[in-house]
Amino acid sequence: MRPYLVLAIGVTVGCSNNQQPEREPTRVLPSRAEPAPAPKPDPAPIARVDLSVGNGFEMRRPIHDGRLTLIPIIATRELAARKFITLHDGMARNLVTVREISEDWDVNTVRITNKSRDPLVVLGGELIVDAMQDRVTAEHTVIMAGKSALVNVRCVEEDRDHGGVTFRAGNALAELSLRRTVMHDSQDAVWQKVKVINRRHHLAPSTNTYRHAAHLQAKGASAERRDRIVAQLEALEERQQIVGLAVAVDGQVIAIDRMATPELYRQLETELLASYLPDTAGDPPEGRRLAPDDVRSLARMDRLAVTTDATYSVLRPL
Repeated sequence: MRPYLVLAIGVTVGCSNNQQPEREPTRVLPSRAEPAPAPKPDPAPIARVDLSVGNGFEMRRPIHDGRLTLIPIIATRELAARKFITLHDGMARNLVTVREISEDWDVNTVRITNKSRDPLVVLGGELIVDAMQDRVTAEHTVIMAGKSALVNVRCVEEDRDHGGVTFRAGNALAELSLRRTVMHDSQDAVWQKVKVINRRHHLAPSTNTYRHAAHLQAKGASAERRDRIVAQLEALEERQQIVGLAVAVDGQVIAIDRMATPELYRQLETELLASYLPDTAGDPPEGRRLAPDDVRSLARMDRLAVTTDATYSVLRPL
């Protein structure tokens, strides 16, 4: 009987008329729409830092070295091409002479003659040696080709009053503390400042001259610092537009030196940098960071500014 049972089961399964009712398709209800995100407010515009420092000039990122900060100044407009000769270069090439004004020399004045074909630029603070006493120039001036001029100077050698009438190039610009004294103080104050500088360098020249201290600017650690700063200036994208520097020590802007052309600045750059370095090594004090307004504040002191056809300079008094 098992075969029959199997068959019966097979028929029963195969022929069943019990059909499942068709199911209605599932209705998909629309989901509640989520609210659109609120629009984000536009970001606040980034304030542009004002880097201007006079018409057609701007500051660039500061260079820090010890207690010294240098702010490059670039020209943002095209400057007229002009060629100049500098005092020490002209003296070395026998194109410029510097002499006592006569046999009855005047400690406060020398005669400078420009025998070259280009205007001569004289900066305040340039060292000239020999003649009757070592001096530094006490003013900025431009002497045209083939012309002579009487130029104010200050004595930086207290205990000598004899010698020849012709000066040699000192190949140095007086350090800032001495330049500031020369420009803003008396001859006695200049001599006292020279003595302070010599003591700082452990120098005791018999005539109390400044020349030995000035020559240390180009030696040892000072020369290494100068060359390090030059390398940083060389790396700037706008190197060919640099016309000057603003100078800060311990966070205070004390000087601005700007030239008429980038070429003139590069002629004077080494002497300028060397003059900024003395007595500025070591760790800077903690304090607020320099801002562009600090430079502009000094530049606005018109009574301190000295301007020629080739130079613009401001030195804060000591």
